[in-house]
Amino acid sequence: ALFLGGSLYAIHAVATLPMGRLNNMGPGLFPLGIGLLIAFVGLLIFLPSLQRPRARPDIDYRSLFMICLSIVAFAILIRPFGVFPAVIALTIISGLADDKLGLPASLVLGGGLALFATVIFRFALDLPLTLLAWPFCTSCTICFPTS
Repeated sequence: ALFLGGSLYAIHAVATLPMGRLNNMGPGLFPLGIGLLIAFVGLLIFLPSLQRPRARPDIDYRSLFMICLSIVAFAILIRPFGVFPAVIALTIISGLADDKLGLPASLVLGGGLALFATVIFRFALDLPLTLLAWPFCTSCTICFPTS
């Protein structure tokens, strides 16, 4: 993956940006160098791995599905319901990816993360995020703040 990513980045830099010369560098020369360096390091990691005997890794499909589902749920819920419910849903669904975190702990963690996200994005960065909304309510100032 590292080899492929570095190679694609280098190809993109060569295809879209002017290279220039070493004494007069263009904007594409540095990304080309970084892409080639990443591709070289990826190749150095990949080649020795071909000679080692290895067992096929076990993939936990439940965890993979729950993490992807939590991201989709966050994306669906953030606009109509606001930051608080979206972050709490994200935390609860991603907590189902593993058996170690129960529902009460997920709720506490989700509430803490929602509060943290509110402090960072709404108050520290002053982004105009809706914190809590009920899309079926159109008149209250909690769901639709005036500022």
